[in-house]
Amino acid sequence: MAQVRPLYSNDPGPRFKRCCDQAHDLLRKAADQWALGHPEQPPTREILEQILRIFEHEHFLRRGFNKV
Repeated sequence: MAQVRPLYSNDPGPRFKRCCDQAHDLLRKAADQWALGHPEQPPTREILEQILRIFEHEHFLRRGFNKV
């Protein structure tokens, strides 16, 4: 009989992959907008912050006191 795994796990492997997938989706959507001739929509800084927050939320990244 197949073993059932919970949808969300504390195992870092699947959590990290999920973070990478979310970051990739975010970048793909931003790249679509940039390709339409809007190089600053969405702002690159905002996209970077969102990607960092994805990894920070899952505790793969911890930013110091100089958080921008």
